[in-house]
Amino acid sequence: MTPKSLSRKTAIIIGASSGIGYATALALASEGANIVVGARRIERLNNLVQKIESIGSAALAIRTNVRELNDVENLVLGAKKKFGGVDIFINSAGIMPLSLMRKMRVGEWLNTIDINLKGAIHGIAAILPTFLEQKYGHLVFVSSIASRKVFPGSTLYSASAAAIRTLAEGLRLELSSYDQIKICLVETGYVQTEIFDTIEDEEIKRSLLTELDHFPLLKPEEVASAILYALLQPLHVDINEIVIRPTTETI
Repeated sequence: MTPKSLSRKTAIIIGASSGIGYATALALASEGANIVVGARRIERLNNLVQKIESIGSAALAIRTNVRELNDVENLVLGAKKKFGGVDIFINSAGIMPLSLMRKMRVGEWLNTIDINLKGAIHGIAAILPTFLEQKYGHLVFVSSIASRKVFPGSTLYSASAAAIRTLAEGLRLELSSYDQIKICLVETGYVQTEIFDTIEDEEIKRSLLTELDHFPLLKPEEVASAILYALLQPLHVDINEIVIRPTTETI
């Protein structure tokens, strides 16, 4: 039997209880990787673990709140204890509470920073010491093309995405050429996920969903395929950025 391309590799995926993270966990498992999944909804993670094990890969679920650095550090520790190391770390956690700034939904602003930006920072803080010690690793940030295009209602969301873009590029410049640590930023257009449920401003949510009725959205599995493509490149090839959007999305 031909070995699978990610056999003996261990991947941590944060935000794996649904959407892109969930699909990516299954995609990597199908290539033989050990999978460690983190999110707040542990019952969904446990179901995902069963699914991964049914296709012949090993998996571990650990309840993880990306707002808490200790949670993310414990996720990395759990992966290392069970599988002996970590080769891939994917941060797919995020929310998109769109709203006009004039509506002063300050709590949503802070939640966006806590989950999207601080969550990514906590991921870096938790995994970087391991990657530096072993002198290799692959760190993937799943973010949004909102980093490139601001529209009314996206100001805080776009700001968090732009900050992640800066983090990814800064890490690439500081680390990759010296430590064989690859950095990949995946920025997506609209994807069929639960992220639309995080929009609590009903006016802007109705407007957006009406607009999106006019074209097909990406499926999480299609984004997962793009992530897998980056992970399967030879050691000397580093896919730094992937921008993926529906063909008919023009913004």
